[in-house]
Amino acid sequence: MTVRIATAVALALGLAAAAVAITHGVPVSIVLPAAVLALLVVEYLFDRLEVALSREH
Repeated sequence: MTVRIATAVALALGLAAAAVAITHGVPVSIVLPAAVLALLVVEYLFDRLEVALSREH
């Protein structure tokens, strides 16, 4: 299993944003699912991009 650079960047930004949100009083029950969904969206979009690019060639 490989980790895409975009996924690693999204994870780092998501964790940083989650930490800031938690320190500003946003409930953890909202922050953590949002961070996980952001990672899933990044993976989904890159999968779709790869499929679209493979169809062009």
